[in-house]
Amino acid sequence: MRSTRRWQALPFFYVFIFLFAGIAQAETTASVVTNDAAEVGSASGIVKGTITPAGSIVAGWFEWGTTTSLGTRSDVQTFAAGTASVSLSQSLRNLQPHTTYYFRAVGYRSGAESIRGEVKTFTTTGDSAPTTSAPLNVTTAEATTITSNSAVLNGTINTGGSPAAVWFDWGTSTALGSRTEVQMFGDAAGTSNLTQALRNLQPRTTYYFRATAYRSGASSLGEVRSFTTGSGDTPTTTALSVATLEQSVVTSSSAELRGVTNPGGTSTSAWFEWGTTRDVTNQTTQQNLGNGSAASYFAQSVRELKPNTAYLFRAVAQREGGAIVRGELHNFTTSRDAPATVSVTTNDAGGITSGSAELRGSVKAGGGATIAWFEWGTSGLSNQTDSQTLGTADASINFGQTVRNLQPNTRYYFRAVAQNGTSAPVRGSVKSFTTSRVASTTPETSEVERGAVRSGYMIITPEASSGAPTPTVTFGTVYRGSVLSQAGIVPEPMTTDASMFVEIIPNLSRNIGVAIVNPNGAANAVTLTLRDEDGIVLGTPAVVSVPAHQQVAKFVNELFGSDTIGTGFRGSLSLHSASPFAAVGLRFSGVVFSTLPLAATAAVSGVPSTTLAAGSSPNSPMPGVVGGATALLIPQFAIAGGWATQIALVNNTNATIVGRIDLFDASGNPLAAGLNGETRSTYTYSIPVGGAFVLVPRDQNGQSPF
Repeated sequence: MRSTRRWQALPFFYVFIFLFAGIAQAETTASVVTNDAAEVGSASGIVKGTITPAGSIVAGWFEWGTTTSLGTRSDVQTFAAGTASVSLSQSLRNLQPHTTYYFRAVGYRSGAESIRGEVKTFTTTGDSAPTTSAPLNVTTAEATTITSNSAVLNGTINTGGSPAAVWFDWGTSTALGSRTEVQMFGDAAGTSNLTQALRNLQPRTTYYFRATAYRSGASSLGEVRSFTTGSGDTPTTTALSVATLEQSVVTSSSAELRGVTNPGGTSTSAWFEWGTTRDVTNQTTQQNLGNGSAASYFAQSVRELKPNTAYLFRAVAQREGGAIVRGELHNFTTSRDAPATVSVTTNDAGGITSGSAELRGSVKAGGGATIAWFEWGTSGLSNQTDSQTLGTADASINFGQTVRNLQPNTRYYFRAVAQNGTSAPVRGSVKSFTTSRVASTTPETSEVERGAVRSGYMIITPEASSGAPTPTVTFGTVYRGSVLSQAGIVPEPMTTDASMFVEIIPNLSRNIGVAIVNPNGAANAVTLTLRDEDGIVLGTPAVVSVPAHQQVAKFVNELFGSDTIGTGFRGSLSLHSASPFAAVGLRFSGVVFSTLPLAATAAVSGVPSTTLAAGSSPNSPMPGVVGGATALLIPQFAIAGGWATQIALVNNTNATIVGRIDLFDASGNPLAAGLNGETRSTYTYSIPVGGAFVLVPRDQNGQSPF
């Protein structure tokens, strides 16, 4: 019993979302009717329906799409069980003009199948009349970069001076049938290039495609072309890809352009195309990135720009003997300020060991008081060394700074930065180095054994164009650098119904706990029902309310009390909610524990999306959207106080995968944790085909206790 109280005192390990499940079975008179849509415009419409609960239906939503297969579901709306009819409506936005949409209302009742209304349609209107009668013209060009499972579609568009929407129609026959994402082109005159990548294609298959453009009152179709994917019988190099990253260090006469590409084991060069129009006729010097397998970041500065002028640019890459691949266009505007007189150069790093390196650079102060420092990191250069005062000399001044506590056998990127007076900082080019390997050592006492336990949950979010990894998560108790007890799980999809085995023996200090996460934008309730080995319900079902984006954790004997548990209990615990949740169980016996994955009977793919904003501290999350259709939610993460969590991701796809891992505490706030030698709440990953990425606490020797 003493050991059990110890675990109950820990403020981490469990999160709960349970929705009331004691809803009466639906009567046969329950019905759902799909009503006509209303307020239909060129990009939006309101779908409507009516639900007659007959005392049982407690939730409703709409299924909709551009075919009778529907395929998209609206947000779930819940309401109290009753007998009076209720209205159901949902506003659909970001629709395509001149397009027919199909929809139907759906009702849900506990313990039975959903009830669906009839399928109805509405057609969006056109946009407002164009301001010019100039013709809209689109052409289809030959496909490029064709592999066994991917290809790049090409074409051109001349909008005639009016905004237009452009996409590619494609399929395995001349009837086409599929559509790429829509790109919007503004009112700039002239011809612009179109590119769209198709992925996950079938080998040895002929595909047909054409470029299509639309604006209100006019449309244009390119000719239908075709290509045939490769056989895929022999191993092939991963298709070359390149992405344009946001520019940085923009002054009145210069800017640093940044990009990333995947050499894939083949000698690869990269450069940038830039200019004041979409033609981007200027080109930087080609930069050799080598033939590594991991993603390679590169940056180049363009100078002698005009003040207060808008520029466009894109990253470009080419493997030796291969086709040129271009990233998407980005833009920036130079400032009105006079250019800084200081200049800075990033030199090669020196003194490289398994855990440290000296970053080196040189600065010409240009006659003003100058300070200098380095920016560094494993991807985004998010770390910064202390600044050094270099004086005012116009001659070149060398300076260096040693960075420590690095991870063995890891590539790091860095650049020198200098600032003269109150002018904007000036940055050198980005360079890299790789720390050496170290022999395995006995793990040392690390930060995970100090301080109070911090816990919560995590979300793994692949980038939109990337596949999802296969993850495993391992929890462990750590003492003197070594794991005393550990247990692992393979994360399951979210669900609305789940169950798990329960065995509680108080006099052996054996207890069961459950951690549940509510990733939705509104508070949710989950109902827990306890049954013995004969399936008989014991006690009163417990209802736990979980706020939006938060986690709740409880021991089973906290929820049902000693009068229900008695001197021991064995049976099952079921969880039910009208909205999706993620959960995991843990069984404790003294200091030894094991995980108890839940059996999900109503799995729900993906995680509701949430937009994160960057804060002012170095440990703030990386801005962007987490969650989505391919994201995964892991209900438990714990660190410090003797607890450690290891996250392992494996790339089982046929292309490099990239994405982000975000940590949150039980209240849904970003949780900064020390993993892989860095302290942050957002970690990024880039994993080559067949590779792995491990995120784990480490000691000063770079050793993990796992």
